[in-house]
Formats: sequence, C-alpha cells, structure tokens
Amino acid sequence: MTSRKVSWIGLTVALAIYLARVFPWATAQLWIDEVITLYNYAGAFHPGTTLGSVFRNYTLANNHILSTAIYWCWLKAVPVSAPEILLRLPSLVFGALTLAVIVFWWRKWLGTRIAVLGAVVFAASPVFPAFAYQIRGYSLSMLLAAVGVALVVTVLDEAPKRFHWKAQAALLLLGVLQPLIMPSAALLPAACALWLALARRPEERLFGTTTWRRIASAMPSALGGLLGLAYYLTLGEQFRLARLDAGEISADWWTSGSSATHVLLAMAAHLGVLLLPLAWSIFFRNIKQIYKNKVFIILLSWLVAEGLMYFAAGRATVPFPRNSLVFFPMVTFATLLAIRSMPRRYCRQGAVFSAGVLVVMLGISITAWQEAVCLKLVRAGDIPQDLLKQQYRGDDSTRAIVRNLHDAGLCDTTYLLVSDNDGTVAKWHYEVLGHDPRRVYDRTLLLANPRFWAQPDGIALVFVSARLAPEADQLYGIAQYPLAHQCLMELKYRDFYGPQ
Repeated sequence: MTSRKVSWIGLTVALAIYLARVFPWATAQLWIDEVITLYNYAGAFHPGTTLGSVFRNYTLANNHILSTAIYWCWLKAVPVSAPEILLRLPSLVFGALTLAVIVFWWRKWLGTRIAVLGAVVFAASPVFPAFAYQIRGYSLSMLLAAVGVALVVTVLDEAPKRFHWKAQAALLLLGVLQPLIMPSAALLPAACALWLALARRPEERLFGTTTWRRIASAMPSALGGLLGLAYYLTLGEQFRLARLDAGEISADWWTSGSSATHVLLAMAAHLGVLLLPLAWSIFFRNIKQIYKNKVFIILLSWLVAEGLMYFAAGRATVPFPRNSLVFFPMVTFATLLAIRSMPRRYCRQGAVFSAGVLVVMLGISITAWQEAVCLKLVRAGDIPQDLLKQQYRGDDSTRAIVRNLHDAGLCDTTYLLVSDNDGTVAKWHYEVLGHDPRRVYDRTLLLANPRFWAQPDGIALVFVSARLAPEADQLYGIAQYPLAHQCLMELKYRDFYGPQ
C-alpha cells in the first residue's frame, strides 16, 4: 500500500473518530461564551454590526477577534436560528483541517504511520475535540499552531544552506494572526522563534559563528508575534480592562500554580500512552538521536513560553488553562518526533496500530470519567470548567426548557428565573424563538427587581431552571414569590420548577 493511500485511510479514520467525538457536543445548546461571541461581537440580532467593529470592540476578552470576524461573515450566510452544529461549522472545519495538516504535512518528518498516529491522538484526545467545536478561537488557533510547527521544521531543513523566504514569510504572517485570536497566543510565535534560535546541527556550537544566522532565522516569527500583539495597544483602555477582567475571573477558579499544574495534567491526558515511549526514548535510550531531532529544544521552547505566560500575568491575574491550547500541536510534534527516533522495530505497522487503539480507548475513557465527575459537581452546585471537564459540554437543559415553554405558548406570558451563569444562554434561546429576552431574569436582575411578577391583574407565572432544589428555592425566595412550587421536569444538568 502506497504512503499516500495510507495517509488518506488514516485521515478518514481520524476524521471519523473526531466527528463521533464532537457530534453530541456540537449539536447541544450554545454555552455562555459562544452566545457572547455571536451576540456582542459577531452581529447576531444586531444587523448594524460591521466587520470593522469586530476589530475595534474589545470590551471583553471573549472577542477572539480573528475568529469572531470569520463568524461575522458566517452569520451572513446562515441564520441565527440555524441548528447549533451549522452555526459551529467553521470551528469544526478548522479542527478537521488540523488533522489533515498533521497527516499530510507532518509526515514529511514523522513518516506516514507516525503522522497518522498523531492525527488519531488529536481526534481521540480528551482535550482537543472538547474545544475544536466551539464558536471561539481555539480551533483556529490550534490549526495555525500545527501549520506553524511544519513551517519551523521546513526552515530548519534548509538552514544553514539558505534562508527559506516563503516559509519565513508564512511564519511572519502566522505570528501576526495568532495574537489577533487571543493576545496570549503571541507566545506561540515566541516559542517558535526560540526553537529556531536554539536549533543547530551537531557540529555547531550554541554561541559561535552561526549564532547570528540562527537569531536572524528566528526574527520573522518573533516580529510577527510582536506586531500582532501591538495591535491591542490601539485599543487603549478597552484592552487593559478586558485583560484584567479575564485574569480576575480566572483567579476565582485558579491560582497560578494550580492552573499550570492542570495544563501539565491535561497535556499528559492528551498524549496518553505516547508518554511511555517518550519517557523511554529520553531517559533510557536514543539520547543522541533525540538530541539530533531537537526534541529537547522543542520542549524547552514550550516550557519557556509557557512560563512567560504565567510570569506576564502578574500576581493579581491568572491565565486560564485553555490559553495553553495553542501549545498542544508543538508538544505533540515533539513527542511524535521522539517516537520516530526509536529503533525501527518499535515503529512497525503493528506497533503503531496498537498504540493508536490504546490512544482511542484511553481518550474515550478519560472523557467518560471526567464527564461523570463533571455531572456530579454540577449537581452539587459547582461550575467546573477546565481542559478536561466543562459544565456546559453537551448540556441541552436550557434549550429544552425554553422550547417546552415555547411549545406550550407560555414564553410571552410567563417568566423564567435562572442563575447568572445561565441568563445569557436562556435569553439567546428566547430571542431565537422570537420572544422577548426580558422575560428571563438571572440572579443579578432578580436582586434589582425582586417583585417583578406582580401584575395589575394578579400574579404572573414564574418558572425556574436550577441545578438543584436549594438553588430553585433561593431564586423563588429572592423573588418573594408567594405561590408554592414543585419540580416539573428533570434534565441531565438542570431541573425545571414551576408553580404547583
């Protein structure tokens, strides 16, 4: 079987795994950050929103500018009432293209079988599919990171014989684009620049006659990252406040130590069984070959850039672990390169196939375990949100509740109380179905106007969506609602309460 045929079969298998993994999440209701992206920035229900305003409105760090611009264009082709999986299609396509880049571009340095294994790692990962479907910038960022890895190695293949202008120009462009998705993603071009500056042939010294040539080779990537990051200086106070807001919200969940530790844990879960041959290669065998293939340099470049992210955050703010998703392609490539460096007998078809099966089994198992833990935490009143579990993933509760009210003809005559975390999503579904979102009261609005239900002709019906009974009792209590209530419907992540 030819290498090209193996690649196509491998990509088909990886895509099948990827689509099977993301389908139940991509068809579920939008979550709060996706709604904010579409509603506040991409122009949903605001036809006057221009493409230019996408780049100039940075009131919240939710605006992953380049990704949002793509979704602004996408909303010109599909209505906001379209099925969620159709609304999310651009991100799903970016995720699929990431797998294609790994299979068809990375194979030049990894070989066909190891490249296919790499695509399976991403498709079965408990991390990558969980973010690849979202109406956010993560999928696009990881796609550009996978392309950036290939461009760096392309440049190194030509060095020191010639300066690869096309690859360097592409690295400059990617360096500009990454921060335009998320400012923290500027550290990926920095990591690539460090990789280029440190990588050298065995006969070259770190500080010698080729030092300046390596530094020059690193400049396009570094310059691109700085240019992209400099754009936010034009946003002035918006950027400063948005950065502080995001960092302070993250600090409610994390400390710098716990956030960094979780990133390492999630990276280990993503790589899964590949950690074993990586450890074997590094600590027991093939040290010379590992050094030759620059695995240490890639990992060192990642660790330095990761450390800079946490250092730049300062004491008052903490980076969200998901900011580190941009580094997953780089670390995965280093791991696959280490496996490629193992003796040939360990890279035969049977061994690679077995590793792929184990990767899939482990990825599915970790996801199922983490979802069970997540459901337990949500039902206890918590809101887990990290790289391995998200309280919104696969949740249909709010959508189902609003649709039931819509089908019963109650959306325009009753009110719905929800937690602050659910308010934005509930209002979105009211508006999608053609109803007044002001019929939804989150906890903050409720505290400001507790007796809103009092009507000139009596008491309006008030329903509640809550994670547990005490939360429903609390919302009814804040509203001072006089009618007794009961649970009308039990859903996976929420229960629906109404007057008896």
